[in-house]
Amino acid sequence: MATKRILSVDKTEIIYIDLHTKRGQMNITQDQVAGITLEKAEIRKLFKKITCEKITINIRKIHPAPYLLESECGEHWAEYKADLERFCKENRLGFTNNL
Repeated sequence: MATKRILSVDKTEIIYIDLHTKRGQMNITQDQVAGITLEKAEIRKLFKKITCEKITINIRKIHPAPYLLESECGEHWAEYKADLERFCKENRLGFTNNL
């Protein structure tokens, strides 16, 4: 079964459906983005910890920053990483890869 897309990247805007807070859908313009970080994260699944990748979208004036976990994205994970990296390059924003 295909998973639902929670991130869509345009030339000047990111549309993100927040699964972690009650913000719902967020339309994030390039002016609001301070940078994007890719890093390792430990999450709890039942009684064990699992290490996975995490993308954090650092937005000015919004705390905590919205994030995506590899385990939630399913088959779209590689596409999300490539789209966000391209977005940062085209808009001259910081993309930090801490893997």
